[in-house]
Amino acid sequence: HEARKGTGMNDLDAMQSVFAAVAIAAPLTIALVSLLKQQGLPDRYAPVASLLSGLVMVALMMLAAVLDLTWGQASLTGVVTGLTASGAYSGIKAARTS
Repeated sequence: HEARKGTGMNDLDAMQSVFAAVAIAAPLTIALVSLLKQQGLPDRYAPVASLLSGLVMVALMMLAAVLDLTWGQASLTGVVTGLTASGAYSGIKAARTS
């Protein structure tokens, strides 16, 4: 695997960092959006809140030096985190109502 310029990471290391970030941040995003909904956030804004929360959580992980990704990779990871959290929340909600 070729090392990434400026990060000292190869592709496999970067992918493992992305998976770890999503695994950590997605449940936290679900919890945060659930809390916001309990506080009155309309259902139609939940996906946007999930996406923004995912982006912010991954950005905070970058700033705290927990992740060694480029900002482009971190942005994409934040979007994947938000979408994962939104989909998981919808799936759990659908399972509870049926």
